[in-house]
Amino acid sequence: VTNVPPGQCFFPGIRNETIDALALLSFKSRLTSFGQSGIGSSWVSATRPCTNTWAHTFCSAMRVTSLILSNLNISGAISTELG
Repeated sequence: VTNVPPGQCFFPGIRNETIDALALLSFKSRLTSFGQSGIGSSWVSATRPCTNTWAHTFCSAMRVTSLILSNLNISGAISTELG
């Protein structure tokens, strides 16, 4: 790994997981109802989606690779950060 400032560690998996967490938290912030999904209680900023196993998220190599959100009775808008 190059260009890592002296005295700092570089963990690419954690950095990517943090980016994924921020995107999912943005998505969560636009939901108006969590239904029975568990998203309201498990998607929290103090944890990470892959390390702490957020509800309905699936990961590979410390990246969120898919969400299974069908039939959960959630509602809201998709945030602009997600497209």
